[in-house]
Amino acid sequence: MATKERLGRVMRLIIIGALASALLAGCNRSEIAALHEKVAALEQLEQALVLEHQETAQALEAERQEMGQLRKDAASSVQSQIWGGVSTRKLVVMDSKGKTGAVLEVNNDGPTLRLMDANGKDRAILEVGKGGPVLRLKDESGMGDVMLAAQKDESGLILADKKGIVRAVLSMGKDGPVLVLRDENGKTRVALAVLENGAGLGLFDENGRDRAGFAMDENGPRVNLRDEQGNNVWKTP
Repeated sequence: MATKERLGRVMRLIIIGALASALLAGCNRSEIAALHEKVAALEQLEQALVLEHQETAQALEAERQEMGQLRKDAASSVQSQIWGGVSTRKLVVMDSKGKTGAVLEVNNDGPTLRLMDANGKDRAILEVGKGGPVLRLKDESGMGDVMLAAQKDESGLILADKKGIVRAVLSMGKDGPVLVLRDENGKTRVALAVLENGAGLGLFDENGRDRAGFAMDENGPRVNLRDEQGNNVWKTP
């Protein structure tokens, strides 16, 4: 019950008590009439206070319901964020010890996903750039590398040794597949291609010079052998 309402009832009881005392004491009619008027005024005040209390209670109930709905909406929003996704430019995932295990980020070149080993070294990297996706796998030293790419005009597989030197390249372009094998110095030693007009095999010396060529096209097989200066020493036809 509101404080004003309790005060009004107390005042009414006091005046009613005074009215009863006045009747018992033989007060005149004017005094009794004045007390009656005060009682009536207090009854009106009490009714107004009760109405105000009811309106206040209704307002509080409406506010309580509104707050309940807001809580539901907030919970629904959080649930949506949890299950619907999180918007961020960089996401770092760590293990129970706080070591970074994965990093997903988006920059001007495109999205990148990096996966680390227990020592925090990058072991797998997936990038999607303007040319297309590229997947790189690294060994423990970080030098041995496997790269798989699917670019706009050419796709390929690249293998590097533990020194970081590219040793094998397999590519697929518009003209057909090409396989290139290189030595420990990065010099091309073998090249094999199957193109639109035929197939060919090239052998190279330690300096990267083409020393032997074998080809097959619509005119038949051809063989070409060269010296260190690139001069033909034997060919057919």
